[in-house]
Amino acid sequence: MQPNENEFNLAAVMHAWQKRWKLITAFVAISLVITSIVLVFLPQQYESTAVATAGNPLLSDKAYLFNQNVDQLYSNYGNADDIDRLLGIASLDTTYKLLVDSFKLYNYYTTSKNNKAIRRRNAVLGLKKDVQIQKNELNQFTISVWNKNPAVAAGIANSMLGIIQKITANGLQKSYEQTLFLLDSTLVGMQSEYQTITVFARERQTPKTAVELMDAKKETLLEQMNQYQKTYSEVAMAAANMQPSVIVLQSATPAVKAGKPPVLAWLLGVLLTSTAFALLAVLLYDRKPFLK
Repeated sequence: MQPNENEFNLAAVMHAWQKRWKLITAFVAISLVITSIVLVFLPQQYESTAVATAGNPLLSDKAYLFNQNVDQLYSNYGNADDIDRLLGIASLDTTYKLLVDSFKLYNYYTTSKNNKAIRRRNAVLGLKKDVQIQKNELNQFTISVWNKNPAVAAGIANSMLGIIQKITANGLQKSYEQTLFLLDSTLVGMQSEYQTITVFARERQTPKTAVELMDAKKETLLEQMNQYQKTYSEVAMAAANMQPSVIVLQSATPAVKAGKPPVLAWLLGVLLTSTAFALLAVLLYDRKPFLK
C-alpha cells in the first residue's frame, strides 16, 4: 500500500527542530530579553483591599433603643439589600470626586493643561478603572484599589469606606432633623392652642357646658403633647446614637510587593508564545521534507 503523499512525517519534523535548535533558542531568548526590558520600564502598581459589610439600619430605629425585648430580634449586620445600597453609594460620581480632591489625583491621571473641571472629570474616570468593588458570598464587600504608590492605594480604599459611611449618616441625620422639626412645630401649635383655651375659659363668662368641653379639649391636648414630647425625646436619642452603616472587617494596608505588571506571568506567556512561534516558523520554512 502506497503512503499518502500528504502524510505528515514526524521524524522529519523532529530532525528540522534539532537542526535549527540554535535559531529557535536564540529567538526565544531575544523575546525574553526584550520583554524583560519592557517590564523594567513599565510603572509598577500596588493593590490594596479593604473588606467591610453593612451595619443593620434597624439598630438606629428608636424602637431598638427603648424596647428591652426587641433588641434580641436584631443582628448587628445588615442583609444583602443593605450591602447593595452601600455599593450604590460607592459607585456615585460624588464619591469619586471626593477621593480625587482628597488625594489630589488630577495630575496622576492626566498631564493635560485643560481647566480644573475637565482634569477632575478625567481623574474620576481614571480612578474608576483602578477601583474594583465586589460583593462576595459571605455577605461582605471588598474595595480593591490599584496605584503606583502603595500608601495611596490603601488610603483611597479606606477613605472610600469613610465616605460611604459619611454619606449614609448625613442622609439619616437629615431625616431625623426633619422629623424633629415637624414634631417641634406640632408641639408649638398644640401649646399655643392649649394656652388659648386656658385664657379664653378664664377671662370670659363661659357656660358650664362649654367649660367642660374646653377642659376635655385641654386634657386631650395635654395627652397629645406628652406623647409628642416623648416621641421627640426618643427621636433625638436615636439621632444621637446612630449605628454605623459600614462595619469595617479589614482595613486596607500598603502592599509590600507590586501586583502589576505580573512579571512571571508575562515572561511565561512570552516563553510559550515565542517557542510555539519559532517551532511553527521552522515547520513553515522547511515544510517540504515533512510530507512524503
